[in-house]
Amino acid sequence: MTKKTKYAIFIIIIVVFAGLLIAWLLSDSTYFGPEPGIELNNNTNQQTEPQTQTKSNAVQPEPQIIEERTPAEQQLYGTARNFAERFASFSTDSGFTNLEEVKLFSTAKMIAELDEIIDAGNQSNEFYGVTSKVLKVDIKEINESGGQAVVTLQRQESKPGKADFVFYQDLELFLVKIQNNWLVDKANWLN
Repeated sequence: MTKKTKYAIFIIIIVVFAGLLIAWLLSDSTYFGPEPGIELNNNTNQQTEPQTQTKSNAVQPEPQIIEERTPAEQQLYGTARNFAERFASFSTDSGFTNLEEVKLFSTAKMIAELDEIIDAGNQSNEFYGVTSKVLKVDIKEINESGGQAVVTLQRQESKPGKADFVFYQDLELFLVKIQNNWLVDKANWLN
């Protein structure tokens, strides 16, 4: 064997060994510790939602522990979450499409209120937007025909020439069950 061939075999062996070492380290999840941004609750071995950094001085809500829900609670939770995130987001670029979208999750009474908001709204030539993200859905009451939930939202307001402003708001929702579907009948801002 020539010197070049021996050198090439030596390099190949080192590359294969390094690859096997990396594969072994990646398969051992305890080597790297828990996923960044996830806190483990030692009492229940359940994960909590990660906290995010904000630009405001507002106090961020405590992480929510993921809990087991009945099928009815899961359906109410899903409706409340979908309604709140769309209802609380707005952009002058998209008009009132957010309110049109939440009509799918609304009773006839709520649809009439949404139509009033759309009819009374005025369009501005200057951009304005609010993006909302659900942090927590707290089901306050639930029975066979209705329920109440408070949704905590992180909201980010955008205006031209100004830094984005992050704030938190709670939206109280009253829901009714119609033909096995949870629909929002009333929505109130709490703060």
